[in-house]
Amino acid sequence: MKAGKYLAVLVITSIIFFSGVAIGEYIASRDIDRLTTLQDDLQNNIAALNLQADLLGSDICNIDVFDITEEKFELGRRLDVLETQLGHEDSAVLALKNRYSLYSIQQYVLLERQKSLCSDYVEPILFFYDNVNEFRASQTQGYILDYVYKENKEDIAIFAFSLSVDNAAQATLEQKHDVGMYDAPVLVINGETYEGILTSKEIYSVLAK
Repeated sequence: MKAGKYLAVLVITSIIFFSGVAIGEYIASRDIDRLTTLQDDLQNNIAALNLQADLLGSDICNIDVFDITEEKFELGRRLDVLETQLGHEDSAVLALKNRYSLYSIQQYVLLERQKSLCSDYVEPILFFYDNVNEFRASQTQGYILDYVYKENKEDIAIFAFSLSVDNAAQATLEQKHDVGMYDAPVLVINGETYEGILTSKEIYSVLAK
């Protein structure tokens, strides 16, 4: 009698567990579909910005490079949630992060063009993080950057790059700033590379140079 009761409990528990797994996988699958759609929209908008910049030439100063920022922020937020659900090494997560990296670089390149040609520009900050081996330090630097950005939205732009991403464009960006020589987190401000956590006061000091 007891054995039958325990068996029933085991079966019910197993059903609940596997149902939970199935539901989790279904939710993750839907999230991936949403992210893919959002990325496609973002890709179209970035392509439009690049074409606009090419057509305008020196008049690039009139382009709103940050027209896609809210969309890119939403993509990054959802990607963080999906990464928590599926793990850092999930192939779908890595593919999505790879595309997100390329979008960020394209926007950064446009901003650099504005910086070289326009009197009124926004200063980019590159943030290279490691959410596997240097998770806590990278997370702390991320919180500090969030604060700095909220206080200076009109003057700075922050581009975050996961060091787990592997594509030629990001590799070139990392090589250009010798990111591989340092432990995460790594910041690039005014063309200079900084290792470890920088406080908000230290970031302001660097920006003022």
